[in-house]
Amino acid sequence: MVIYGRKTEEQIKGQKEDKKRMLKEKQAEKLAEFIHCGQKRRNGEDFVEHPRRVANAIKELGYGVDAVCASWLHDVEDFQFLGEMFRIIDNVFGYRTFGMVLLLTHVPKDTPYNDYIYNIAEISKDAMAIKWQDMVDNTNDNIPKRQWDKYRSACLFLQSKDVEVPDLLMKRLKII
Repeated sequence: MVIYGRKTEEQIKGQKEDKKRMLKEKQAEKLAEFIHCGQKRRNGEDFVEHPRRVANAIKELGYGVDAVCASWLHDVEDFQFLGEMFRIIDNVFGYRTFGMVLLLTHVPKDTPYNDYIYNIAEISKDAMAIKWQDMVDNTNDNIPKRQWDKYRSACLFLQSKDVEVPDLLMKRLKII
């Protein structure tokens, strides 16, 4: 262990890593703000507040920087230049974040929702945690019956496949 003044080499390295993580998360936040600029939710709130809540929940649950960044960027499918946005995410945030964002992007839209969500559950625990937080946050809003039914069906489907569904979501969807 090398000591520089009162800080060890490990402490200095940890501080540098913390700064890198914070910078990466700030970049994801700024990109989400750009993607969702001018968009509103059904309740009139700025849309970017939704990925903000999802990212904060994922961070509070102890997931890493890649999952936090993917949380900020999980709703990119309506962006006009999606292919270009995917290239930016891959180049700026790396393959882990990009892979989660790609999994979380429901394209093509004609893919059945249960297949889409089961694919996430099978491939990435982190991406599935983001999807759960996305659904939890969306159920805070006054969602249309069609979306409610879609979420309910997906949760029941995933349970049938032995995928654990968060109790909070099950309660909100009146499954338990």
